Amino acid sequence: MTLSEFLSMPKGMKPDEWEAELKRKDKINNQLRKLNTERYDLLDALDVLKDEIGSDRYNKKKSRLSQVEAKIEKLKASL
Repeated sequence: MTLSEFLSMPKGMKPDEWEAELKRKDKINNQLRKLNTERYDLLDALDVLKDEIGSDRYNKKKSRLSQVEAKIEKLKASL
């Protein structure tokens, strides 16, 4: 834990609890970063497959995109 993180600790919270909270937020941010990368990849794939709307490949990418966006929203809510 850095000094600035320590100084931003809410009053009444113990340092070990604050460190655990910082680690939890860092883990969520890492997951969000990975999911956003996957989301942009899926958007690019859908752009490439726009001539094949309704095909299995297109539908799989579209389905996965909706799953990823749902996970992103859920993780954002937990921050």
